[in-house]
Amino acid sequence: MEMLCEIHPLHEWRGLLSQLVKMAFSIFSIIGTLPIVIVFGLYFIITINSYLKTKNLSTIFFSLSFLATTLTYTVWGLRVFLLPQYDPHISNLLPYWTSAYLFASLSLIFLDFACIELSGIENKRIKQIIYSIILITYSILVAILFIGFEVEITTFMDVSDLSISNIFVYAYFILLLLFYLTLPNIVFINYIRTSILKTSLTYKKVRTIEMGLSLFTIGTILDGARFPSNIGILIARILIMIGGLIMLIGFTFKPRAKED
Repeated sequence: MEMLCEIHPLHEWRGLLSQLVKMAFSIFSIIGTLPIVIVFGLYFIITINSYLKTKNLSTIFFSLSFLATTLTYTVWGLRVFLLPQYDPHISNLLPYWTSAYLFASLSLIFLDFACIELSGIENKRIKQIIYSIILITYSILVAILFIGFEVEITTFMDVSDLSISNIFVYAYFILLLLFYLTLPNIVFINYIRTSILKTSLTYKKVRTIEMGLSLFTIGTILDGARFPSNIGILIARILIMIGGLIMLIGFTFKPRAKED
């Protein structure tokens, strides 16, 4: 009996060590989170530095979008490191989950604003209507997140996470995601299609950014769809990073000597 009592603490420490290893070194959680935080953090630094030089409105919107994306995945990374791998308590997971949704939505909203400004929509009334719709839909999202709704424990990238069990809230979130992602693509594709000056700097910027935006859109939709496969999730996040990189290249595109 005494021997069992002596062994028991050792088993406890081994169990705790095993839990810490699982929590901190879940390979898919690390690979799927850390690179995207670093990459979009660099994008933010580059764009905010550009804004300080140019004071351009589309620049600050791009910068804020990259910052919000960085914070989205930073929150997820904190959840991986600070909570047990398979935490069964919704109350522990909810703050991280809610924060990630808020930051992710802000990322898409600022991306929409940046694309609208860069595309040069001249009709102020149309711009005001678009901005109003975006802000109203986001306000509803914030209200839903803070009022609360039914969620359930699920597993995502080898750790416990939350999923929306209320079908109406889930449908609203999906529609909002599609709206926020579709809008800038429509604006840019329409600009590319109708632009007369195919050799202008703005046209080249928009065309390049749209290429990146397309990959970013596909990756975000796949990530939001919560693939059961870790490989599928990693592919989605790689698409997000590559899309962000191409958008950054387009955004920082410099004219040649004779270009406007």
